[in-house]
Amino acid sequence: MAAGASIDETVRRYLRRDAGSGGAFAGAVIAVAKEGRVVLHEAWGAAELFDEDLRVLDEPRRMRPDTIFDLASVTKVAATTLALAALVDDAGLSLEDALQRFLPETAGTWLGQVELERLLTHRSGLPDWLPFYLLVDLDRPPEARRREAVRLIARLAAATDPGPPDVYSDLNFILLGQVVERVAGEALDAFVARRLYRPLGLSTVGYQPPAAWRGRIAATSIGNPFEVEMCRSRRFPLPLRRRPEDVAELREPRVLVGRPNDGNCRLALGGVSGHAGLFADALSLVTLGRMVLDEGTAGGTMPLLRPETVRRFTRDGLGWRRLPWSPVDGAYGHTGFTGTLLHIDPAHRMVVAVLTNRVHGPLPYVPSHAFLRPILEAVYGELTVTSPDSPPTVSR
Repeated sequence: MAAGASIDETVRRYLRRDAGSGGAFAGAVIAVAKEGRVVLHEAWGAAELFDEDLRVLDEPRRMRPDTIFDLASVTKVAATTLALAALVDDAGLSLEDALQRFLPETAGTWLGQVELERLLTHRSGLPDWLPFYLLVDLDRPPEARRREAVRLIARLAAATDPGPPDVYSDLNFILLGQVVERVAGEALDAFVARRLYRPLGLSTVGYQPPAAWRGRIAATSIGNPFEVEMCRSRRFPLPLRRRPEDVAELREPRVLVGRPNDGNCRLALGGVSGHAGLFADALSLVTLGRMVLDEGTAGGTMPLLRPETVRRFTRDGLGWRRLPWSPVDGAYGHTGFTGTLLHIDPAHRMVVAVLTNRVHGPLPYVPSHAFLRPILEAVYGELTVTSPDSPPTVSR
């Protein structure tokens, strides 16, 4: 299960050594399953390299194959999308139903008429992002803050016309996470653990990782300088309760380990949200991908989702996204802001998890696609086999 020279050289090319010498990430873990068998599982670099002043630690914490990562937006598929698929099967959830059926706070606005399917495909008309930690009452319990976020999005819709139809938006999945909770009758984290992760035997996937995981979790950002800059450079359509400098966790640089890098999830929504907040190791993420590739079965035997439900979600891009920089045609998956990727390739029966801590270092962060494509190309170059008469499996 060790990487060959091409994969090893490619990953090492992007390793960060210190705060001033470039590189894309402090460390990485890659896991690959092909035809149902794990064929690669290896780690490189450091899980924690810097202190709060961006100085290299005297003893950086090494990356291990079982290191756990903040998945960021991979949460959208590994938790929320799969949860909605389960509710289609279990509760007869219709993705053609309007949002107001599940979230009555949105009734009377254009948003209330938007179908769940349009939220899943980022065609709702909502903007990409709002800093809810500057908008909600942070003294209220997390459940109340999540409901307040729904009301704020409804207020936004009531005060504005829908925006462009194709805008990738965290707000879509914040709302969908609440849809899951209200249909399932339990919290999102509890539902996905009970319905999906535990039946798959996954003990290191979940929201709000326990203290016992601390030594296995890759560090992410030092504070959240990227979001601070967004808060300062943007105008927002709703009045703010506070300024970024009024939030201690934005003002003071702290190395984040085991808490979501995403500020909305961490500060406003209590660590559990439909758009971010999930933690997992690479093998667990590959197991989830294999379940999807096998159309809802675990190891080809235990059914977790109906095949027709999985086919609809993956065929129609419901939650799942086509990755234009993928080196193979027909693959789908999702990336996360922290430098994470779940890549599913039906043609080659491959699932690839590439997990990095690209935000563990100074700005500017290297765009994920700049290193994910070369890494995937190296993986496919080593692990796909063609006959002499077959066309190349890696498209250029």
